[in-house]
Order: sequence, then structure tokens, then C-alpha cells
Amino acid sequence: MTFNVQLYERVNGDKSIIAAFIQKYQPDILCRFDDVKYLNLINVRKNELKLLVDKYHPDLIVGDFNAETDVNFSKNILKNYDIYKNATQSKREKQFLDYYMSASNYLKSLNFKPAYTEQQVKQTSVFGGVPDWIWTKVGAEDVINFQIGDALSENLSDHNAVMVTFKIKS
Repeated sequence: MTFNVQLYERVNGDKSIIAAFIQKYQPDILCRFDDVKYLNLINVRKNELKLLVDKYHPDLIVGDFNAETDVNFSKNILKNYDIYKNATQSKREKQFLDYYMSASNYLKSLNFKPAYTEQQVKQTSVFGGVPDWIWTKVGAEDVINFQIGDALSENLSDHNAVMVTFKIKS
């Protein structure tokens, strides 16, 4: 697997904020329908994040996770998707949720926290839910403000942008 990692660093006093953006280059994973192959990909999201965190130790992780952070909110969104309905009917709901929630569960285990919740931003995708997340280390920053940009368009994106302003603690 090949990663293209771009690091952006801003130094403010003693506190350095590093944001890492990962672009995956593996055809099996870089596709719109990775959820169809969820049984083979259960730990891939977590493993990608582990590589990133172990190498770069970021305080801020930003990305399109194509998943929510709250399992109950996720179930409510997923109930409209055939793949989830099939997983539930075939007694594979736990495996699907393990796949779907693996990134957020891993980041939470490392004391990262999302900059906002699903309840705060509601829906940012035409498919429902909140696929894009900004994760910070617990205690690293305080969120001052967030807003949703209007980017939905057939030619631009199926997600609205989420913009967050942080107050850096000194």
C-alpha cells in the first residue's frame, strides 16, 4: 500500500500542531464501494491510522472517513443502506459495524476527540450522515466555532465542507 502524506505544521509558542492528510493508492480500498468488501477490510481503516499516528504523531487528523463517530447515530443512518440491511439479516451486523466504526473507535482509544458531533452538524452528505471528520488530541485545542460550507453539487462534491476554528491552548 502506498500513502501520499502531506504534513502541514503551524507553530504557536511551545505548541506545534501537525495535520496529516492521507491519500490512499490501493485499488481495492480506493473505491466508492469499499463497504461491499467490508469483511475483508474490517481493520484497514484502523491500520492506516495506526501507521499515520505511529510515524507522525499528529495532534490533528482530518479526513473523509465515510463513517460516523456514534454507533447509534450510525445505525440510524445505515438502516437505509442495502448493504447494512443485508448484513443485519445475515447476522453480520457486528462485523459491518466493526468495519464502519473502526477508525473512530481507534482514534478514541488514543484520546483523540471529534471537533463536533453528528447532532451538532446534522447531515453533511447527500447520502445522509457526516462522513468528514476533524479529530484532535484531548486537551490540545478548544473549538471556538464550526460552520458547514455549501459544496453540494453534481460536479463538485457529494459532501458539504465542515470548517472549524480552534483556540490553541498555550
